[in-house]
Amino acid sequence: MISILSLCLAALLIVLSLLHVYWLFGGTWGVKNAIPDQYWERYISSDYRIGTRIATAIVAVGLSAMAIVVASNTIDFEIALLRHWGQTLTRIIAAIFLFRAIGDFRIVGMFKKKSESNFAKWDNKLYIPICLFLGLGSLLLSFL
Repeated sequence: MISILSLCLAALLIVLSLLHVYWLFGGTWGVKNAIPDQYWERYISSDYRIGTRIATAIVAVGLSAMAIVVASNTIDFEIALLRHWGQTLTRIIAAIFLFRAIGDFRIVGMFKKKSESNFAKWDNKLYIPICLFLGLGSLLLSFL
């Protein structure tokens, strides 16, 4: 069970990382639903795009690193990552995704104030469940 959970979490993180790489190189599929509506106008302006690309690259690299850490709970990466550090980092990953699922109490997460926008609908349907799966799955994995 541990290896199945670990590999499912790692695969999902890799898919999300690849989606961010796609956006980094100019892909547009899904990007309108991934950015809160109040930030969309700033996103499409050229001045804001440079900072957005840097942030997107950081997220893509971070998600890939998270996939390696999560996979280290099953695959033996003892040379690069001691088991203790793998479990600790997996708990940190769990906290990151659980905090994202809870949200900032304004724009994102379960307790957001704006729930009528296009982004809010996608957040409720897709992003929060994904974050809960990654958060709770990582937490469970770190204790097994």
